[in-house]
Formats: sequence, C-alpha cells, structure tokens
Amino acid sequence: MTPHIILMLTISQVERSAKEIGPNGNGDAPAHSVFTQEAAFGYPRDFLENQFVYLVISPRARGLSIGVNVNPMVNCTFQCLYCEIDRAQPARVPHFDVERMAAELRGTFGLAYSGGLRQRPRYARVPDDLLQVRHVALSGDGEPTLASHFVEALQATVHIRGIGGFPFFKIVVVTNSTALDKPEVEHGLQSLLRTDEIWAKLDGGTQDYLNRLNGATTPLEKIISNILLVARQRPVVIQSLFPAINGEPPPAREIMYSSELVCGVSNGVARGATGQMSTLLAEGKNVVARGEGFKVDRGRRRGLVSRDGAAKVWAGSFGIVRGKLSTLLRPKAGQDL
Repeated sequence: MTPHIILMLTISQVERSAKEIGPNGNGDAPAHSVFTQEAAFGYPRDFLENQFVYLVISPRARGLSIGVNVNPMVNCTFQCLYCEIDRAQPARVPHFDVERMAAELRGTFGLAYSGGLRQRPRYARVPDDLLQVRHVALSGDGEPTLASHFVEALQATVHIRGIGGFPFFKIVVVTNSTALDKPEVEHGLQSLLRTDEIWAKLDGGTQDYLNRLNGATTPLEKIISNILLVARQRPVVIQSLFPAINGEPPPAREIMYSSELVCGVSNGVARGATGQMSTLLAEGKNVVARGEGFKVDRGRRRGLVSRDGAAKVWAGSFGIVRGKLSTLLRPKAGQDL
C-alpha cells in the first residue's frame, strides 16, 4: 500500500470560551428535544464512569470515536491558544494505569456494541450510523507520545484488537508530531497495521505563526521531518485549525503555506501521490464541509483548498532531497493570493 496524506483543514471564525467548553473539555451534553448532527458533534467528551476511556461522536470519523486519554497529566510540548484543557487545573488523575485503561476499553466496547448507549439520554436520539464505532483514538489532555507509558497503552489496545471478541477496529494516534522521532515511540508505532492512522497537527506554515498559535518551541522543520518519518509507513491525516485570534481572522498566507507544506510532505512520501483536502468552515455552531482534490506531480501541487473563495492557494514547487523538504517556493511579495 502506498502511504498517503490527507489534510483536514478547519477555518474557524468562532472563539469559544472556557465557560462554553466546560472544565478541561468535559462539559455536560443536554438531551436535545430536536436532534441535529451538529448537536451530536458538539457533545463534549463522555467519560462514562471511566478514568481514561471516553466517547466522542466525531464529525471527522462520522461516527463514534472511543478515545483513550493516554496523557491525563496535561504534559504537552504545545500551549495552543484554542486548547480546551486548562493546565492551571489539577490533572484528572495523578497517574496512568494501563490495566485499568484496558478494562475500561473492553467495557466501553461492550456498551457500544450491546446497544446500552441508547439507555443514556445523550445517545437516545442519535442516528444508528453515528453510534457505529469508527476507531479507537489514543489522545490525551497532553501530548500522548510524551507519556512514559505510551507504548504500553498502544500495545494493550493492539492486544485487545488481536484477541477478538469485538468487531475489528482501526487505531488512530492523535499527535502534535513533536515526539514521533523518539526511539521508543518509533518502536511502539511498529505495532500498528498499515491501515491504522496517525492524525498529526500542523496549524501553520511558518515558525512565527506556530509560535503564536501553538506556543511551539519545536522547530517547524522537525515537525515536518517527523510527519515524513511516519507517513512512509502508514496513512497520516494532517489536522489544521486556523482560529480567529482576538477577533482577527486567520491569515490567508498561513493557510496557503500550510497547504504547500502538506503537499511537500506528500511528494516526499511518494511522487505522484494523490491526497484529499477537506475544508471545514465554522458558521456559528454549524459545520459545513467542502472538499477539493489535489495531485502532487513532480513536486507541484495542483488544486485549491476550497471552492468557496475562503482560501485561495497558489500552486507551489518543492525540492525533496533524500526524503526531506529542502525548498519551498512561495509567491513573490504582492502576488495575489
């Protein structure tokens, strides 16, 4: 299977407050009298009675995502302005227990496949297709690959899948990519199948913007190199969020530079690789999805991020030397974007 890159780009004009989100992203979901998909997608994480395993109705997966909070201690290499985790609050739990996590994961699968979720008000009116388990996502209140027990948690999840008892499920690792080159992380990721995915964050195309939005201290070059490292082995979904900051819309140039970097990564993985860009535009609480395909051909990406004029993208060129992005040609000063 040829590795491939998928970009999921979110352009948001909405600035959500911590009060709206709830403490550390765990607000209460009302039982809506009139059900909409947008209402379901807006539900916060549901930890049920668990400490580490939670449920989310995922707009990206178009169904149920079973999440594993691998890093509940909120340790992270980023300090994103839009992060739902309040790092001034105490951690959810003082340490991670792999055996308890595995038991919670099995119990959550049992609840999802037995129809038990229907007995809970949050899920009573959710359509059947949105209650289909799409994947298990290893994520965290902090960066999961920084956790000392990341590999143990990943291997425990792989083991549960391997022994059966539940329908086969895909495993997703959600990461900011800053620690993907750690030897123990590289070794752990070898447990994944080629059909499993890495969901990597890339919120900008310049170091200055990443520093501002993500509080990044990791060089952009390292992040891109780490994404390339894993993309040669399995599918990578690059997640980009461009929020309004202090009422200012996201810079069009950053959206352009980010998309060009993604195309450079695609070309670094496999020349002629085909990918898909999806633009999600936040309009109040409603999310409207639009898509546009692109193809990387001899270092050039052809196509637009979106068809609605929200972001025009210049077709740039890339130089790949020994699998690393070496050159990114950008528009000249004053060139129309």
